[in-house]
Amino acid sequence: MDQKNALVMTVNKQAFEAQRMLSDILQAMKSGNFDQKKALDGVLKNLKPLSIADTQGNPEAITINNAVKGAQDAVQKAMDALDKQSGGSAPKPDFRLFEIRSVGGVTTLVPVAIPGQ
Repeated sequence: MDQKNALVMTVNKQAFEAQRMLSDILQAMKSGNFDQKKALDGVLKNLKPLSIADTQGNPEAITINNAVKGAQDAVQKAMDALDKQSGGSAPKPDFRLFEIRSVGGVTTLVPVAIPGQ
């Protein structure tokens, strides 16, 4: 019975931490901050150690693994939705900058390099 209690306590700690992180992410999104992919990745990493390798003859372990898999799938769907909303990456600027140079009475436009473009 002690082994079962230790298992439940270990799983609960990680699950509650993942839930807290998801709550924080939801609050940030309600405030208009949709750049949450890195935070969601942290939740996935938090859920990963919850899977139990040896489930043979242990219905509690099977139940836990199914719940963890469901949570991981839900977080992955949220990450995919955020990717879809943002187009997968930051949009590239659709403009170019030029420097105006006047040399010897001739005015020219010289392209300026923009970082990340």
